[in-house]
Amino acid sequence: MSTIQLLLKYQSQNSPKRRAEGGFTLIELLVAMLIAVIIITPVLGFMVNLMNTDRQEQAKATSEQELQTAINFMAQDLQQAVYIYDNEGLSRNHIPNNPGASGIRNQIPSSVSGFGCPAGATCTPVLVFWKRQFLDRNTQITKAGGGRDTVGNIMNQARVRGVEGDTFVYSLVGYSLIEGGPANTPWSDVARIARFEIRDGILEQDGTTYAAPPDTGFQSFDLSLARGLENVMNQWQKNPAQTFDVGDVLVDYIAAGGQSMPSPVTCDADNGVNSKQRISAGDNAFVACVDVEDGTARVYVRGNALARIQTDSNYREARSSFFPLVSTQVEGRGFLSN
Repeated sequence: MSTIQLLLKYQSQNSPKRRAEGGFTLIELLVAMLIAVIIITPVLGFMVNLMNTDRQEQAKATSEQELQTAINFMAQDLQQAVYIYDNEGLSRNHIPNNPGASGIRNQIPSSVSGFGCPAGATCTPVLVFWKRQFLDRNTQITKAGGGRDTVGNIMNQARVRGVEGDTFVYSLVGYSLIEGGPANTPWSDVARIARFEIRDGILEQDGTTYAAPPDTGFQSFDLSLARGLENVMNQWQKNPAQTFDVGDVLVDYIAAGGQSMPSPVTCDADNGVNSKQRISAGDNAFVACVDVEDGTARVYVRGNALARIQTDSNYREARSSFFPLVSTQVEGRGFLSN
């Protein structure tokens, strides 16, 4: 109070002179600063909240767009499927000469089999299928012995038809949820979905020599086993002399396991997490419901938009809008032929 009284006394003694000189007193400056702080502080708080809200909305919009693009790509891929693996096929290891108990778990990249999954990561195959892939005559592929040429030229030379033609080949395609992994990668620290594909080559007219070799690790299924299509596919083995990896990342910022997210779907068959139809990973972040007999698959993918903008990105009910869910249902329209 004594300081303020001194300032007021000083002002009263000098104010005429100050005003004559056109200046401001210390008290006037302090009052002006106080008024400025009172006005600017809430405005700044409003602007910061507005910027944070805009940042969050942009993260949600980006996640939704990327998830929709990814699910559309999966749907287009699945339309060519000739066989889709269910939970039994993906959860069992290969057992020779025992088709009823066999599967392809240790034949495809996963943390269980130990090949094809990045060190320190958990890789869970969720959607795996065989498809009949169309190769246009103008597609460039690798020839036997090295070098590249068009499918048409290779077909012309291999089949001795005298014309350039298109062709079809079978390929094994898989989508896996990858959680964790080595540091210093371009990917997020939550989870991502990667796609692998190994494709057959183009055979010469003799049916044994390749004019264009298959991808590393590829080995065709054997329909001559005559044990039913499901048993034949569950007995499939990769080329034992080769291996392959999880392939390329399709979409990042997928919700990771341990976040206690709500289940997005209950499969039709027997309503159980361990049912034959249901394959899931990341606490229901990536789910496939597969009907082998009908050749259909319902696929659900849940993203994590919060992981784009902040460290604490764990799921809570109040944050549910930041975990968008996309889905698709597709019937495979490919067919098998000898």
